[in-house]
Amino acid sequence: MTVGWLIAGCGQDIKIVEVKPMNISFTKTTQAEKIKAKATEVHGGEIPGVTFTYRSENSGVATVDSSGTVKPAGNGSTAIIARAPNGVEGESFVKVCLPKELICHPADKLELKVGTAAPIKCHVTNCRDEKIQTQIEMTPTDTTMVLKEGDNVFIGLKVGDTQIGVKVLDMTATVAVHVDEQEFLPGMGPGSMSARKRGGGKAGKDDKDPYGTGGRFDHIIKGMSGN
Repeated sequence: MTVGWLIAGCGQDIKIVEVKPMNISFTKTTQAEKIKAKATEVHGGEIPGVTFTYRSENSGVATVDSSGTVKPAGNGSTAIIARAPNGVEGESFVKVCLPKELICHPADKLELKVGTAAPIKCHVTNCRDEKIQTQIEMTPTDTTMVLKEGDNVFIGLKVGDTQIGVKVLDMTATVAVHVDEQEFLPGMGPGSMSARKRGGGKAGKDDKDPYGTGGRFDHIIKGMSGN
């Protein structure tokens, strides 16, 4: 009985090699899938103790190691082959469609005014130019100049130029941000005559720091910071 199992394990009676899963789909470079091969004899019974070797028909699309772990390498389709010692083979079909491009709007520069908000909208496309759902991180370079509100909305805090870093999967982008001085209509806001009477700060544009303590935009900054 022992000799019989050894002979079977060497592939003498193997008629079919079944590979599971039969189909694999990859959409991210970080994914991996381990396939499992099974050898059966002519009557359908499983033959234990069989050692398989694995290969990829196109390693530019997907690779496989000696344990049967499959990883994506590039867009396209291929087959992963499991081969028994007697030459009988089974296969698993692999399709790979990876993220292609990170697109942001505005792409060049986000224009803000102190106390106003605007979004940066980004999405990722795949190999078929389809939008794919994935988590996108957006981080201001200077949090004293721009405040992040929610996932993709930013509020200007003080005049100047900065950047928003965008990261998703293994892709990154940078969106420039320019924050301009807030404009108020005559008779309105902290730069108006009524505001000056209340001690809200100077109205002219020659203020040294209109966003600092006592400046005419001080109440906007305090409101956004929760102070």
